[in-house]
This record gives sequence, C-alpha cells and structure tokens, in this order.
Amino acid sequence: MTVTTGDPVRYSPARIARGRIGTMVQFIAMGMWLAAWLSRLPSVRDGLGISNAALATVIAVGAVGSLAMVAFAGWIIQRIGGGRAIVAGSLLFTVATMAISGSIALGSLPLLAVAQVGVTAGLALSNIAMNAEGAVVERAAGKTLMPQFHAGFSIGLALGLLVGAGVSHLGVSASVHLVVSAVVVTAVRLSFVRWAVLDPNPVGVDAGLGGPFGTARHEYRDRYVLLLGAIAFAGSAVEMSASQWIAISMVDSFAVTESVGDLVYWLFVIAMVTVRLAGAPIIGRLGRSRALAAAGGASALGLVAFALLPWAWAMPAAAVLWGIGAALVVPLVTSAAADDPRRAAATVAAVASFSTIAQLLVPQAVGALTHLIDLRLALLALAACSITIVALAGRVHRLPAPARATDAPAGLAPAASAS
Repeated sequence: MTVTTGDPVRYSPARIARGRIGTMVQFIAMGMWLAAWLSRLPSVRDGLGISNAALATVIAVGAVGSLAMVAFAGWIIQRIGGGRAIVAGSLLFTVATMAISGSIALGSLPLLAVAQVGVTAGLALSNIAMNAEGAVVERAAGKTLMPQFHAGFSIGLALGLLVGAGVSHLGVSASVHLVVSAVVVTAVRLSFVRWAVLDPNPVGVDAGLGGPFGTARHEYRDRYVLLLGAIAFAGSAVEMSASQWIAISMVDSFAVTESVGDLVYWLFVIAMVTVRLAGAPIIGRLGRSRALAAAGGASALGLVAFALLPWAWAMPAAAVLWGIGAALVVPLVTSAAADDPRRAAATVAAVASFSTIAQLLVPQAVGALTHLIDLRLALLALAACSITIVALAGRVHRLPAPARATDAPAGLAPAASAS
C-alpha cells in the first residue's frame, strides 16, 4: 500500500502501466482458480460419496474462513503490506487446496471442511489485498480502473470453466486438477505481485485503532462504511443469485434444456464483462452516484422482466439487462471504500464482509422462498436489493479533497469522476 504523507505519491507512466497489468493478472488468476473449484464440485461430491446437501453444508462451514478473515484482513494488510498479504493468501489457499485433494483421496469429509476454511480464508485475504492495491493503482492512474479489474475476474472465471470442462472430459481427476490449478495460479500471482504493488511498504495502523479487533470495530462504527456495505450487500446479492438460479428457473418455468438455461446465464455474464470493461467512460460521464443509481435501476428492470414476462424468448434480453445493472455496483463501492489511503485496507475489508454475507445468504434465501412461490417470482426479492441501491446511491461521496486534481502533482489526476 502507498504511504500517504500528505502529498500524493508520483509514479512514472511506465510504473503505473505495470501496476495495471500486474493487478489485472491478480484478478484473472483468482477467477481461474475459483472456476477450477466450481467446475469440479460434482467430482468432489462423487469422490467423497456424499449428497448435494452434505456438500452444501461443507461449503457453508468453509465460508467461516472467509468471514473470519475479513475481520483481520485490514489490520494484516496495514501491518505487512498488500504485496505480502497477496503472497500469504495465495500460499494459504494453495496448501489448503492440497488438503482438499487429500480429503478426496482419504474420503474424509471433516478434512474437506477444514481445508475449505483454509481456502476461503486465503482467498479472502488475497482478494481484499488485491482490491486495496488496485485502488492505489487507480488513484495513481487518475482514471477509473476497478470495473476493469473486476472484469478480469469474470474473464478468468469464464476461462477456468472452459479448462475445467476440458480436463473433466479428458478424465483428469479432480484432485490433480485442483492442485495443479492452485500451484500454477499461485506461481503466476507471485510472479506479478511486484508489478501490482506500487509501494511495497505497509501503511501502518492508524493510532487509536489498536489490534485487529480494534481496527474492525472502528470500521463497523463508521456510518459511511456501513452505507457502502449496504450497497455492496445489495449488489452482491443481485450478482451472485444469478449464477445459482437463472439456468434452473429457465428449465423449470419454460421446460427448455439445461444447455439453453446455461446459455441465458452466459449472456448475463457477457453483459457484466462488457459493462465492466467499458465502465470508465460510463462512470466518467455519470459520476459515482448516478452510475450506481443507473445500475440499480437497470438490474431492477431486468429482474422484474425476468420474473414476470411469460415468454421464453424475452428471457435473454431480461438477463442481459440484469447483468448490465449488476456489473458496476461492487467495483464502484470497492473503489469508494479505498478513497482514504490510510484506511483503505481496513475499509475495503469491512465492505467486503457485507458482500461475503450476501453471497452466502441471499441465494439460499431465494431458494427457501420457492417453498412458497414460483422460483421466478422469488427472484423479485432481489429487485428490492436493486431499489435499495438506487435509494442509497446519492449518499456515496465524491473523492476526498486530497485526491483532487488541484492538489495533485503533474501527471496525477483524480482516480474517478465524482458524482
């Protein structure tokens, strides 16, 4: 993380360009590893001889690692620096992935659960660190980059799913695939971590924040952090529920094949990636608040159309509109959370905890509603999240005064257009 001494730090264009490349590599690699895990879940289940319910329980238990880490991550990053945190998180989830491989070989469900805790903790630490470092690169570049970094994650996810499908078709075991993926991804991330981190020196913990619990407690008492967290919760709920329910709802509601349902979900993903790659001019024209409000409005319209229109041919367009709206919310609030370099790691960690909770709870809550109503109607609950984004968007701040162009040395402009 960059040390803030009162004046913005000046970086050469070549150094900033390397920072952009290095950060993008971190996001793409993260997406590819997660795709390796997701693509082999059926093989993991069958290798252990467990039911879908048991596998879901293990995954939920494993999420404890992620939730625990977000309470410590900000303090850790401030103590050791973002680069070292990326390294530590990457090594942790690599070792834990090897334990997952061992659990499959031994047929041990408890070992899988413990390994999952390690994987999610490692992913959470490196994820928060790379977002915090991405915000440093964004500020130094003087332009909006966070949506592009998050698009890199989606691209890595798509590529990883293709690789997973291929190696599964070739008969490669899940154990070998997961370990090789973790080792390769970690090797790539470690090779580019020096590029991604503009300043390797840790920020140091602000006086008065104390240890990890003190740091976390300080952030969760900040009303602005809670505001950003609420928007992140809503945005993650809208985004992550799509991956779980779009294809299934297509099959259930319109009696189409699974492949058609998957295609509709892929259109959602393509819409998200496209908007994230083109996010800078959108945010530059609208500003943060209006961009968030537009995103919430688009996802609300897409969700209502997807839930209520009776025609199968209309669902692809509804899914695309849903994806367009879901694309920018999390990157925008992550960027906003990192406005103050002194607190960026802790604030990003706090906001990320809201995203994590949404990812764990909301898709399952939508599923629970299907005991009472049709799945597509249950998805209307997500429209409430989209409306929440619209309602709260106007309270998201402009960039802080130290980041204004008038305060910056030559070549260092604001990180993003403010609303």
